[in-house]
Amino acid sequence: MATRPDSGRTRRKAGDATRRRLLRAAERLFAQYGIDAVSLNEIVHASKANAAAIHYHFGTREALITAIIEQRREAWAERRNEMVAELAARRAITARDVVRAMVEPIAALAEHPWGMDYIRFVANVANHPKYAPLLHEAGGYEMRDVFFELVERVTPDLTKKIRLARFSFVGEFAYHALGASDQRVAMWVTTVGGSLEGWTHDDLIDMLTGALTAPVHRRT
Repeated sequence: MATRPDSGRTRRKAGDATRRRLLRAAERLFAQYGIDAVSLNEIVHASKANAAAIHYHFGTREALITAIIEQRREAWAERRNEMVAELAARRAITARDVVRAMVEPIAALAEHPWGMDYIRFVANVANHPKYAPLLHEAGGYEMRDVFFELVERVTPDLTKKIRLARFSFVGEFAYHALGASDQRVAMWVTTVGGSLEGWTHDDLIDMLTGALTAPVHRRT
């Protein structure tokens, strides 16, 4: 029996749809429960795929995690690189400008239906001793050297060692702060009668700017 011309295209579309469902299910479950707490079988079940699909499309857990990172990378990397390039072209910039370029592209992901899941997923991967290097291997650092030069411009009194350490911690903390649920943070605030009402990304940028530029305590 002759094969219909469009049968191959139909199979590819079905395969692509299955792959997308697996990625979305894995992203959501990894974000909610952590990287090690979710089995591949649970991802298959949540995506309504067959048991062999996840091995066919990804093969390993590591390849699956890498695919989740890469599928969203352009959503934040492009905007961040644009902001970094714009700052590099300016004669005068502030530390807050640089921190804003770190925070806003991540915060903007929350506008997407999958945004908070991805932010929390990345935070969980960053905390994982085995899979954290995948974040760096996935790329998205086209403007890295330019970014470091901007940090040097706004922190001239810091040594290179302290500057890079602070820059790295600020970048990591941005994901964790943006991915933290209101309930978790509010638990601490409400113990002293406070409220998170009115807290914005600008407040986070102010806080991280302070962390980047704080005076160094010299030990004797």
